[in-house]
Amino acid sequence: MKFTILATTLAAATTAIAAPSTAKRDLYPISVTDLTASYYDQSKPETTLVNFKMSDPNTNIDTSCNAHWSVGQAATIKFNCSDPSYQLSFPNGIYNVEDFLIEISRPDGSESGKARAYGTSWKCEKHDGYPSETCAWDGVFHVGIGQ
Repeated sequence: MKFTILATTLAAATTAIAAPSTAKRDLYPISVTDLTASYYDQSKPETTLVNFKMSDPNTNIDTSCNAHWSVGQAATIKFNCSDPSYQLSFPNGIYNVEDFLIEISRPDGSESGKARAYGTSWKCEKHDGYPSETCAWDGVFHVGIGQ
């Protein structure tokens, strides 16, 4: 009887120790710097160029990303960053260079995050020429990351 209780207790303890941990580690937001957006309304369809540098403290990777977005383009398109470990997309498209959603993800599915780029941190200039508007984010833009 004592052997059965001891064996059952030992088996339960071994199973608890061997079970994988379900705790997720805290992820830090990605820092985006030099975020710029330029709007070209003279060409059809209207296009936007988005450029930035990013730093991911979770992987210690720094890279740059850029995209050429055309109005009416499928929101599922992903653009590769200089480091192919990261991709950039615009889940709602870009219809206003001063207000759009940025999604940064890893192709392996390990992390992704979204943030809306809008507000008074955009510093924009309208032009009569080409591009018709250029905007730069004043400061560091953060994209929260989740697993």
